[in-house]
Amino acid sequence: MSSFSDLPTELTTDILATAIPQHPNPSHILAVNRCFNDIGQFIIYTSLRFKSESQLTTDASVKKLLPHSPHSISVRIPGGQGSGVLFEGIKHVFGLCAGAVGTGILVLDSLEFCLRSHTSDPAPWKIGEALNLVNPRKFVWTGPDPPHHFPTVIVPYATYHLFQSIKAWSNLRSLTLTNISFPSRSTLVPVRNADEAPFLPLETLTNLRSVYIGQATLVPVRSIAILALARPKAKHSICKRKGKDIWYHEQEVEGRDSGLREIRLVDAYKESIWQERIHRKDLEAVAMEVVSSDVSADPWYHTPTGEIDSEAVLGRIREIISCEALTEHIMGGDRAEGMTTLV
Repeated sequence: MSSFSDLPTELTTDILATAIPQHPNPSHILAVNRCFNDIGQFIIYTSLRFKSESQLTTDASVKKLLPHSPHSISVRIPGGQGSGVLFEGIKHVFGLCAGAVGTGILVLDSLEFCLRSHTSDPAPWKIGEALNLVNPRKFVWTGPDPPHHFPTVIVPYATYHLFQSIKAWSNLRSLTLTNISFPSRSTLVPVRNADEAPFLPLETLTNLRSVYIGQATLVPVRSIAILALARPKAKHSICKRKGKDIWYHEQEVEGRDSGLREIRLVDAYKESIWQERIHRKDLEAVAMEVVSSDVSADPWYHTPTGEIDSEAVLGRIREIISCEALTEHIMGGDRAEGMTTLV
């Protein structure tokens, strides 16, 4: 009689990859035989999943190196608060994982959080201390509550320390943040050049391709516009067409470093959730202001005579930015009235 041990390794791996995440005690599966143990350990340690704060604090006390370097890490704490204690545990886990590969920084394919930060957290900087130990290609931070609750799970202090860490994530390609409130002068969170500088420095995030921001308040519209206007870094001669006229601008120019392809703003608000959502026209207007000021000196958005090329500016905003309505309030608030795209 054939057994699981006789199955091809690839098939056994697929079966265990489905069974282990759903089992209440995965160690029971690993105890079946040596084959299950070897394959199961690889599955568990390359895709680490934490579902409670106790798991993080328990693993934080373990000093041994992990048998495999993780490719992805997921921390999902339904209903839990992301306090300094929790992020201290996350920091220790990241340190253990980095030790497994013998580096100070852990490179991940994916890092996902589903937990709340806390306004009254006495040590919000521990968020940054933990995230400074990783360099993910994909980062997702969402909330554990139903969307219609409109909760804020990434509070302004957490947002501040989060973006301080993101600046160093040179591998980052995809960023998804929901239920987030951005720092502003009204939140008493340190804001550096909030009206002038993009919150994501593209000179370091050269691999960033997509940004998704959902159920967000106090969104820095000007910073989003500056982020969208950044052009790929290249020296070239410019040839542009406007109507029947073709301009050849032979001067070599160097645009800003950006491979950004998409910015999605879903249920994003300039102020509170009880005010209007951000429309694309809001970003178009701000982008024109940015180009007309000294903030943007990119020749791509100007004619050879120095005038603003509105077609180039608006074309860039419309090319990569989409503003959308997804979740309606049960009562009150901004009503999209069936519209999904907010132009």
